[in-house]
Amino acid sequence: MKKAKGKKIRPIIYFINSNKILIITVTIATSFWNVPKRITNYKLPAYKDKSSFEIIQEPRRLQEDEINIATSYGFKTAKMMMDKGDHEFKPEVMIDNLGNKMYKYKLKEGEQAKSPKQIEEHAIKTKKKIAMHRETIKLLLKELRDIGVTVAIGNPRKLGAAAVWSPKKQTIKISPDKMEQGSLAVLRVLNHEAIHVAQSCKNGGVNYRVTPLGVDISPRKIYHTQMNSKIYSNASLDVKKAEKEAYSYEYSSQSAIYFINKYCKRK
Repeated sequence: MKKAKGKKIRPIIYFINSNKILIITVTIATSFWNVPKRITNYKLPAYKDKSSFEIIQEPRRLQEDEINIATSYGFKTAKMMMDKGDHEFKPEVMIDNLGNKMYKYKLKEGEQAKSPKQIEEHAIKTKKKIAMHRETIKLLLKELRDIGVTVAIGNPRKLGAAAVWSPKKQTIKISPDKMEQGSLAVLRVLNHEAIHVAQSCKNGGVNYRVTPLGVDISPRKIYHTQMNSKIYSNASLDVKKAEKEAYSYEYSSQSAIYFINKYCKRK
């Protein structure tokens, strides 16, 4: 900055002897600072981490046709959709008005026919498994909600993907088709995407790109088919490693919850 030039003005002094009064009048020159426009208009560059995204408010995360599962209405809708897959192979024991038992059971490919007693036992076990899967889904939804992640039924908008984690919108989207495959299928993809959430948290938070956790992964045969998909044809080595970790732990809800607590709830 440069100081402006001021005009010099000498003090004016008058002596009035008759009244023996001394009157001094002083005019002081004022000066000011000129501030160049290029300084006043200058702004510090905003620092942007290339690995992070803006935190999006929840109402802005979803499209109009997408449903937040972690709500009363959303989970009710999810249960209705999961019923389709859960009931397809679920054994049912029905009793008519005369007290006769009837059995409804659809055999899976390669499965041998069951006796009435086996069907009844299988029906009880299947009912318990479905209830357990849904309770685990609710628990995982709560864990994700607590760290600021939205889980929704919606189009993943990624060719060939049943579900996707978007740190850009802090949202997991599960396709309607996957929802209709049943509770176990939904729990599996939710575990998978929850691992990706933990990978984002390790990198800085739920609004950060995923980075591998550096944990042990399963043998290649577990994810061989998936990793050969076109979805990962142009993926970086880090992304492929992150996917291998997610495929390795997608059957374990305990692992998904453990990683979320370890990396996303750090003090």
